[in-house]
Amino acid sequence: MRPSVGRTKNSQASSMTGQKPHPVELINYFFTEQTVRANPDHQANNDCIMESRMTTHVAPLPNGSHACELTIELDDDKSTNPSYFYRVVAYGIFSVSENLEEEKIDEFIQKTSIQILTGVIRERLAEITSRGPWRQVLLRIASIPHGLLQPDK
Repeated sequence: MRPSVGRTKNSQASSMTGQKPHPVELINYFFTEQTVRANPDHQANNDCIMESRMTTHVAPLPNGSHACELTIELDDDKSTNPSYFYRVVAYGIFSVSENLEEEKIDEFIQKTSIQILTGVIRERLAEITSRGPWRQVLLRIASIPHGLLQPDK
């Protein structure tokens, strides 16, 4: 059974396990862009430093749910001898508990959606590069920059 969108009373999964439901729930996600290109100039015997750049945009949807678009891509300026060039964009739709206070919605959506979509992109990039000519890319656990946790104005 697919959860309803927008403001919800409780998660079916949470109520079945007896856990207190999280105030923000993932409804669906998909990838709007997946670009991974092996670097033909990569030197496998040399150090490989791959740094990522993260950008996000969160917006309310007309039905009361919220959307988050998260982009993670190689930061060319901070990377040395990268094995792959990548850019992955994930789009997630999230519902919000009707018990969550209006003034806390933006904060909860920002934090939760970025954490979930970062994991989604990490797994997708690992899957894509697992069959490439170089080692599989496993993004490090990302510290979410404080500026990304500020609501869009």
